[in-house]
Parts: sequence; C-alpha cells; structure tokens
Amino acid sequence: MKKISYLMCIIALLLTGCTQDENKDDKTIVVESVTEDGYRMVIPFVESDATQTHVTFNRSDYDVKAVGEGLMNYSSEYFSPSKYYLQDGQLLDRDTLQVNTFYGDTEGLLGFKSNENPYGLNPEKDSKLPITDGETAVVGSSTIPVVDIVEYNFHTDSAGESDIEGIGLAIILNRHVVDSEGNAHTISDENLQIIGEEAARNVVAYLKTLPAVSNQTPIMVALFSAESSDSNLAGSFFSIGYGTNGIDQFKDVEEQWVIYPSATAASLNSGVSSQFDGIKTSLHTFLPNDISIIGKGLFIENKLDKLEITITTQAKTYTENLALVQYMESLMVNFSDNYYSICISFTSNTESFAVLERKAGSDTTTIIMQ
Repeated sequence: MKKISYLMCIIALLLTGCTQDENKDDKTIVVESVTEDGYRMVIPFVESDATQTHVTFNRSDYDVKAVGEGLMNYSSEYFSPSKYYLQDGQLLDRDTLQVNTFYGDTEGLLGFKSNENPYGLNPEKDSKLPITDGETAVVGSSTIPVVDIVEYNFHTDSAGESDIEGIGLAIILNRHVVDSEGNAHTISDENLQIIGEEAARNVVAYLKTLPAVSNQTPIMVALFSAESSDSNLAGSFFSIGYGTNGIDQFKDVEEQWVIYPSATAASLNSGVSSQFDGIKTSLHTFLPNDISIIGKGLFIENKLDKLEITITTQAKTYTENLALVQYMESLMVNFSDNYYSICISFTSNTESFAVLERKAGSDTTTIIMQ
C-alpha cells in the first residue's frame, strides 16, 4: 500500500494535530505527537532561555538532532508519553550554563570548577585530569570535556502550569581535549564515563537546590559522546542514570552510527548492507549519471534502529526526479525487514524535492513531494 502526499498535506496534518484541552481555557492548545508513541507538547511553545547558549557554545560541533531525539527516546523509558507532556527546559537558563565572561558574567555550570563556581562541571584549572591509565593532563583554558547540557521538563498538566514532575538531561562530552601547554589528548572510554557520571551527579545536586525541584522530583541523565568514527556521523549516547534524590547507578547504552556502504555496516548487519548495495546499483542503472546515494544507520544494542538515506541528483528535469522517486518506492520491498524505520531524502541542485518514509513495524511507504 502506498500513500502519495503533497506539501499541503503536511500543513493539514499539523492543523488536525492541534486540539483544545476541554479542561483548560480556550487559549490552551495541545499539539498531538506526530508519532503514535511520541510526546505531546503545548502551544504557545515556551522557548528555553538556553537556546542561544547551545548555538554559541557548541564547542564540539555535536549533532543537535541526534542529541534531542535520543534524549526524548530515553526519557520515554521513565516518563511515559501517554502520561506526560513535554516542555523545553526552563531551569538551566543562559546565565546558569554560562561558560565564560563573554557576556560579562561569571562562569556557570559549563565553566570550570572553582571556589567561586562550586557547581562548575569542568575540572578545576591547574588540576590533573585523568586521560588514560597512567596519563594525566594539566587542565588549562581549553581542557573542556563537558561541552553542553540539554534539558527537557515533563508535566502531567497539558498547559505546563503544574510543578515540574520530571526532568530529562543530556550531558554532551568531548573526549578530545588540550592541556595547559597546548598538547592534545584523547580521553579513554573509562575516564570519559567517570567524568560524565561526576558531571551528572553535580548537575542533579545543583537542580535539587532550586525551589522548582523537590527532593522527590525524578531526574534522568543521558551521557552523550560527541565523537564519532566519521565526521559525517553523529556521536552516540553511552550511559543512562536515573533517580529522585540523586543518582546512584548508571547503566550502559550501546549506540553506534555507521555509513552505508561500509565494512562496519556489513559487519553489524550483512543483510541490510547487501540490500542497500543492491538498491544503489539499481538506482545507478536507472539514472546512470549525476546521482549519489549515501546512507546512515543507527544501531542500538547492535540492532538497526533507523536507516537514513540521502539521494542527490544534479542537472535533472522534474520528470526525471519524479520517476526516480517512484522507482525508489518500488524498490522499498527489497528492505525485507520492517523492525527499523527508513527515511529517504531526495535533493536536486541543493533543493529538497521529496521525502520517502517507512515507519518501524509498518509495510506502508509514504511519499511527500515538495
């Protein structure tokens, strides 16, 4: 079965996804989730005061989409989307996260720990930071393993007017640091875990000092490594902690993004890798010139969770591009398993012209022509 939609269908979908909560005043509009198991949000949307901080101080160029989407997915294990409404973080604002005196302020959570900044998440200057077994680095102004924090708040009240009933945090970590003398170092997995867990406990301790956060407010913290094996790939989450009055234990999470085609992708799932190669050959046969096909796959616990494919054409007519989309849709049956989601983006001369999607657990393909 296939459904062909156009751009106006997106607008209609968004409009029909908005409902008024009968228990609230007429100005409260609840935006239903765009996925069956996703979070509902409230309009008007209250933007986090820290948004500009995330942009200005994205010191490791981490993948914002991967962090935000991953944090939402892991939060759902503790804060059920059927019960909670999602709100952009309101507690860790720009002044709280402040990382230096760029704005004329003192350092905040993303700054260095000191007597003046006891909750600073980065190590104290001139201290020794463990790098690997037997190796340390003297902390200087560029020794910054903790680069950012992303926050979500959860409410059972659709208007977001109730007390915060849950908090989800992603702590973004950078394993590549420079010591006080300008020497580069790469922090080991074990020490990055130690640094991340200490940062998580410190930021939870800070949050518990705020009037809006009670001792019984549950907090989930996900640790994210900004590094990946390829510059075109996002980093990955590697550990999750949860608690109310502090976090006692963390559990490991195994995530990995891979490029298609690649030896790594083939080693993780030879079947999907072979299917991708076959589809790529078919597309090049269909339109031999000026077309590129590249894929990215997210594996969680060594199982493919999502496959994202980008198909780019150059100097093609509208009918050629349209035929390409329809042909690709006919090839979707070659991806025989449906336990993972597939999203295929089509671009011509830097302009997006179509998106093809198949959700996990479904055999239905949706095409959106733009």
